[in-house]
Amino acid sequence: MNYLQTGNRYARWLTASTLFYLLFPFLLFLAGWIRLLYAIPACFFLLISAYYTLKQTRSDVVKPVPISYQIGVLLLATYWCLTAGLGEWMPQTTDFYKHNLILADLIRFDWPVRYKQPGEPFLCYYLAFYLPIALAGKLTGLDYVPIVSFLWSLGGLFIIFNWILAIGGSYRLGALVGFGFLSGFHVIRLAVNKLFALTPVSLYKSLPPLVYYPYTIKQWLYIPQQAMGAWLVMGWVYVDLFQRKRYNSVLFICSLGLFYSPFAIIGLAPLVIAAFPSSWRQFISIPNFIGVPILLFFLGGYYSAHYPLKANGWNIPRTNTEMGFLMNTVCTDILLPFLIVWYVHRHYKSLTTQQMAFMAIASLMKFILVFYYVGYHNDLLMSASITMSVLFFILMGISLQQASELSSATRVIRFISISLIIVSCLPLYMHVYLFIDPPETRRYAEIAPRMSKTVGYTINDLNKFMHYRFKPNAYYDFSKQYIGDPNHFFNRYMLK
Repeated sequence: MNYLQTGNRYARWLTASTLFYLLFPFLLFLAGWIRLLYAIPACFFLLISAYYTLKQTRSDVVKPVPISYQIGVLLLATYWCLTAGLGEWMPQTTDFYKHNLILADLIRFDWPVRYKQPGEPFLCYYLAFYLPIALAGKLTGLDYVPIVSFLWSLGGLFIIFNWILAIGGSYRLGALVGFGFLSGFHVIRLAVNKLFALTPVSLYKSLPPLVYYPYTIKQWLYIPQQAMGAWLVMGWVYVDLFQRKRYNSVLFICSLGLFYSPFAIIGLAPLVIAAFPSSWRQFISIPNFIGVPILLFFLGGYYSAHYPLKANGWNIPRTNTEMGFLMNTVCTDILLPFLIVWYVHRHYKSLTTQQMAFMAIASLMKFILVFYYVGYHNDLLMSASITMSVLFFILMGISLQQASELSSATRVIRFISISLIIVSCLPLYMHVYLFIDPPETRRYAEIAPRMSKTVGYTINDLNKFMHYRFKPNAYYDFSKQYIGDPNHFFNRYMLK
């Protein structure tokens, strides 16, 4: 831990370990999925981009973190991994039932994974989280996969918490509270929906439901395969843009995150806009102009081969119920948090102009995404909130801590801070919920025994049990979330 208390060494460890988590899965993808004619030069130029990225960070310094914080975030990361069911010591959320099938297929089948269907479609999804675990599974066998997935996730989450500490600086406690708890005050939206019977289930057949995961912990419990990479990118990009005023690797870092979650990286757009340099030439660098095109070419081709889900359009309310649901979302998820931050900043100047610009742009972007949906559960808004909303609440926590420590702080500020923390603790019921055997888990187990484990099923089996729970609309096919078109040029000319 002493290594993590020295500013320069700490900064070099933080950037190098983050770059490894972001780049290594894509190198595996190139080696295992892409024809060697294209994969070898792509790997070569990506490693050059990585070298120059690390070279320009050699002199970086991050405010050293006390040993007590390091031990604390390590324990917190361990707890988060346990409650998410990573390692399979605890029950897993229902999303794992379908996502574990990806991991199982990656371990049992040759890469690229193809299915015995007409044309032999291939696995097409955000694979960054799974590929390192799957590689270990191929080498050691399925029995060791749970512990590997736990350790891989624990390492990534520990690095993420260190980026949160770096963002917070002297107000690291506020940053941690913002990251882990403050987003929980969205429980107000759920309470209002329940009070007026504005439940997403009642709107499934008309208005695409806005059931994106507003709580940071819920994002981790349901979609760690997207959240881990998104938060790693978020921490690094924020520190580079807002603290170091450095732009010559930002685009490269963001592009690496696309393999974890493209929509989550879109959520970083307000951050880049708010910190945009005086001259675009500051973006010129080897990582940005060599690494980025390579990543965009291969990932763009790979994702474009995905079968279209035909689930997108404008969220236009048709009834008073739909209007009430949307307005409640806008008021409690967007307007209320922005007004709180704006009030604190107006009286105490607790944030910088750039930080407030990010808050304003992020709120506007979320407002637009509320009315334009992509995916059956508005996946664009859900995934973009992984970075956009999380960073918003980190800055809210920093703002409240900074204002509360001022001698001129009023009772109003202290009341807001205490009230938000109390309300935000209400979603902790999700932790308790995972320590029991909920009825929904039992129902799933009756249909597909041990389907939450990494054996026995493939993506081809997905609809057999997912339709039981969700009964999707006619345009929606759950297996198509993960399948690529075998007739696409990327499959015919790029994949092995």
